[in-house]
Amino acid sequence: IPLLGINFIKIAINLLPIIVLWYIFALGLSILLASIAVYIRDVSQILGPALNFLFYSVPIIYPYSLVPEDIKPIIKLNPLFYMVEAIYLQTVEFNLEAIIFCLVIASIALVSGIFVYRYLSVGFLDVL
Repeated sequence: IPLLGINFIKIAINLLPIIVLWYIFALGLSILLASIAVYIRDVSQILGPALNFLFYSVPIIYPYSLVPEDIKPIIKLNPLFYMVEAIYLQTVEFNLEAIIFCLVIASIALVSGIFVYRYLSVGFLDVL
């Protein structure tokens, strides 16, 4: 990295808020799915193929510019798309708009996970 002239410290500092927001998003999503999985046992079986679909529907292993124009709106429905784009934008320069958008996505995931957990946790002992 130093031979390429990339300032690793600057990139690491820029990526720190996005990494924290990824953690909050993952925490909220895991609380949500774990709460639902108590009542619907097939959630754990569906999760593997769903994560594969989400991975391949986000431009991680291919550039977003190669996606056909008619499919771009569908890809933008995936909240992970914006998180991945924010990581790209943070490596170029500090982008506050990307951080705010990721903050909204992570907050929605965490609040919905906590809400579903509190609503469903009343009957956990009866089901388990």
